[in-house]
Parts: sequence; structure tokens; C-alpha cells
Amino acid sequence: GVQDIVLNIFNHKEEVTDRGAKITWETNIPVTGKVIYGTRPHAFNFLKGSPLYGYENYLESEESTFHEINLENLRTATYYYRIVAYHEGVPTITRSMSFSFPKEDPVEEESQPETDDLVDLEPIPLPEIMEPEEDPVDEEDPEEEPVSQPEDEPEKDPPMEQEEEITGFLAATLEGLNLEEALFYGFIIIIILVLILIIRHLLHKINKKLS
Repeated sequence: GVQDIVLNIFNHKEEVTDRGAKITWETNIPVTGKVIYGTRPHAFNFLKGSPLYGYENYLESEESTFHEINLENLRTATYYYRIVAYHEGVPTITRSMSFSFPKEDPVEEESQPETDDLVDLEPIPLPEIMEPEEDPVDEEDPEEEPVSQPEDEPEKDPPMEQEEEITGFLAATLEGLNLEEALFYGFIIIIILVLILIIRHLLHKINKKLS
């Protein structure tokens, strides 16, 4: 029968405008309803009874399945409200909901500086950083070449012969290359020779200390 029907409140929507807020909802059967609202977040008290249940204000809607209430004369604040519907004198009350008046929308202002920061971080010219590090290596050639040629130690002669063979082989290979490739490989040869001279110089100092 009619007594077995359970009242349901659904399709609740709220729309905040410059003048106020519009609250709409639907019910499965034609009933009367109202919105109880105020600026205190925990105002609801069922024991205080109808019509306010502890809230500051309320507005009623006529008997229907579609309900619409316009809240006007609102001040700048956060409002808390509940929807109340009556069926055969028994109230059905929704959970607490809220909205801010006037409606704030700062998302557009914050999105612009964030995109600018990301654009500034994109260009990172890493390949150019490696070029100045290779120039000071060439300056060490005239200083370390005479030091790394000891006459008293015959054990160092075989590496010199090996270096001459390596440089002769690499020089022969450079003849068949174009200018860019020859400069590239020639630069690598210089770095390898400098590293060999530095290692020999360090070994020479270590041998002197040990002797």
C-alpha cells in the first residue's frame, strides 16, 4: 500500500550565482520539502524540531516531485544546509552540504605562472658544456712532455716505442678521413697521449719515493 513507499531524495544540485544560490532536487513521490541553512557548520539538532532543526533559516517548497529553492540576501560566508522532505508527517533529512558565497574560482590565475615556469626549465644546452673542459688539457702538453722522459730509467723506453708505433698507425689511418673526422680523431689522440704522459709522470714520482 501507500504506507510501504519509501521516500527518496535524489538528483540534488546547487548553483551559486552573483545574487544567491539555487538548490534543486527530486523525490520519487510528490511531497513538500524545504532547505534549512545557516553559516554554522554543526548547527543541526533534531531535538529542536521543525522547522529549523537548529539552523538559522529555512525556505519551503510546494508539493511536487521536482523541487527548486532560491536562497537570496546572502552575505559573504560559507553556508551549510540540509534538504528536508515530508511524507505522511515523517521527515527525511539529507546529510549536511555546503557552498561558498560568492563563488571563488582562482584556478585561471594560478595556471599561468605554472606554465611559464615549465617553459623556462626546458632549454638545457648540455653538449656545449663539454667543450671548455677539453681546452685546458692541451695547455699541459709543453709542461709535462720534457718531465716525462727520464734518461736514467731504461724501463721506460719500451712504452715510448709503443707510443711511436701507435701514433704512426693512427696517423696512417687519418690520411683517408675528411677534415672533420681527422680533427675529431686527432683530438682524441692528443688526449690519449696526454693521459699516458701524466700516468708515466706519476709512476716516475712513485718510483722515486719508493727508492
